[in-house]
Amino acid sequence: MLSQSEKERYSNALKGLKAQATAVTSRLPNTPVKAELSAAQSLMAEHELECRVIYRLVMKYGVPVPELEESLLFEWLEFPAQ
Repeated sequence: MLSQSEKERYSNALKGLKAQATAVTSRLPNTPVKAELSAAQSLMAEHELECRVIYRLVMKYGVPVPELEESLLFEWLEFPAQ
């Protein structure tokens, strides 16, 4: 079971990943707003390990980051598939 601290770290990592996805895709085909992208990447940098874990999970299960709900992420983390 994840501790409250771990849940907060993974929640913040997911927020950073989602913010990055939004910053990049909302401006296509133009360049993203630098302040939005910078804020997202700063949040991701603070939670680098958690971002890497989330990245591996979304690649494994094929769920795009913008569609990933926190509850599903916690389910994956607490009850990993064999």
